[in-house]
Amino acid sequence: MPWQDRYLARQAPLDGSGVCRTPPRVRVPDTAPGASALVSVTVEAPDVPGSCKVFWKMVDAGGTLYFPNRSGIFFDVQVTR
Repeated sequence: MPWQDRYLARQAPLDGSGVCRTPPRVRVPDTAPGASALVSVTVEAPDVPGSCKVFWKMVDAGGTLYFPNRSGIFFDVQVTR
């Protein structure tokens, strides 16, 4: 089944000290079965040394969660000074 009108929605925590800032969701390009998709997001790291991990899960345009029992994906940013 092709992926159409899908997004990655950011999971908690969404804000606070030491938290990376990102949009709340980013669009996943329409993707055919068996194909790959490149998703990029602008990230603003905290001003203090440490790490911030951002978790995402796939949703549709209305916010319905896909694969609710799966862990999703994440990235981890290390800030050094």
